[in-house]
Amino acid sequence: MALATVPLTPEQRIRELEEQLEQASQKTEFFNYLSITCSMTNGYNCHQNAQAEWINGILKMSFYSRVLQS
Repeated sequence: MALATVPLTPEQRIRELEEQLEQASQKTEFFNYLSITCSMTNGYNCHQNAQAEWINGILKMSFYSRVLQS
């Protein structure tokens, strides 16, 4: 039998979101420290970025399959 989960109070949910925001901020600072940037298209359009990542994935799979075959 699965245990029923009790919904969070608004205060608990706010605290949870604040913690997630703090973790995201820490990750951003860490990536900036390492000079790691998110890959994005020139227009910073999420749809263009998704298409570019999809194509990059296809190219990587094609490249690695050729490398592994030789």
